[in-house]
Amino acid sequence: MMNVGMSYLMRAAYLCVACLLSASAVAGEVPIDDFEGPVAWTPFTARGPLAHPSLDIDHFVQGKASMRIRYDAAEPYWSNLKRPVKVPADAVGVAMSIKVHLADGSAAMHFWLNEADGDGWLARVDGPGKMLADFAPGWQDVVVPIADFSFQPRGTGTRQMTTVNQMQIGCNFGDLDVSVDRLRFMTSPSGAGRELPLTDGFKPEDGRLGRVAILAGDLPAGRGAADPQKLAEIARRWGYGATLCTSGDVADRKRLSPDVFDVLIVPCAPSYPQAGRDALVAFLKGGGSLISIGGYAFDRPLVFADDGWTDRDLTLRAADMANVPKDEGPINTRSGVPGDTMRLKAGADRGIRSVVSPGGRRPGWHGARSVVVE
Repeated sequence: MMNVGMSYLMRAAYLCVACLLSASAVAGEVPIDDFEGPVAWTPFTARGPLAHPSLDIDHFVQGKASMRIRYDAAEPYWSNLKRPVKVPADAVGVAMSIKVHLADGSAAMHFWLNEADGDGWLARVDGPGKMLADFAPGWQDVVVPIADFSFQPRGTGTRQMTTVNQMQIGCNFGDLDVSVDRLRFMTSPSGAGRELPLTDGFKPEDGRLGRVAILAGDLPAGRGAADPQKLAEIARRWGYGATLCTSGDVADRKRLSPDVFDVLIVPCAPSYPQAGRDALVAFLKGGGSLISIGGYAFDRPLVFADDGWTDRDLTLRAADMANVPKDEGPINTRSGVPGDTMRLKAGADRGIRSVVSPGGRRPGWHGARSVVVE
């Protein structure tokens, strides 16, 4: 009973976060389809079993109807529905209401945004549960940030989201029967998030055996998280200088640098600032070491928004996507690549032997140069 109760509480919390995002980070909405008239969605391809769209007058959020989608999965285990669409330059997300009538455990849905030149953008439709079968009963509001769309170079290979002329709703992997309503773009004129806080008068603390950076601040922490102050006390007892760093400090390549620190300690995993991804990877590539405490490392990259930390990045607009670095993406590789390697590979003759055993570039933090980068 307690597990069931916690599950519903987590879903309720997700919906509250979605509502807050809609109110604070988003300035407006541009309808894609209200599903009040004839169904405008048609199959993308005739290959394999097709997803069947129909007007649903029995289930809807507003108006008099929604669109029902039924898909009986078989090879090749996908079927997409398409319709013309134009993406606003200031779009920061795609939102819709969805009611799951039936879904296999493996069933999933995706959004495609297709450019006129053949390139596309792909994102998974996530909500209170990662899989459709995990969605709570009744209507659920889901938001897919523009930042979550990955570029799929199938045409000229140029990132031009504002030239999108077609949208697809993809049905994948398993049987599903859902109703969807109020499909729309969420827009924001600025799209900018808040700047990460930096430590005034930043000065790393020296120690006899080296320097340690410890992430501190207001990032969400779970029950397994460690106290940054206590970690600093332990490091000092061992002979290391310990510096408490803000999220802005660890996102700054000049501050989080292997020339400045030997080790970064993250006591609040899986939370980590998404803006710190590049600095973190550069730190590790340059020979820095990492200790992560409190959960699955980097599994929850967060954005610093007007109302605090959020894992729904509504700061990037469609117009900004042309300038997103090609290697931008998740911090770990839980999805898509076996093992969470962050593209780091230990060589056969240079494996990581220990984190706190004597030796290495500076005594005590061994392995600082034992990671080979692919």
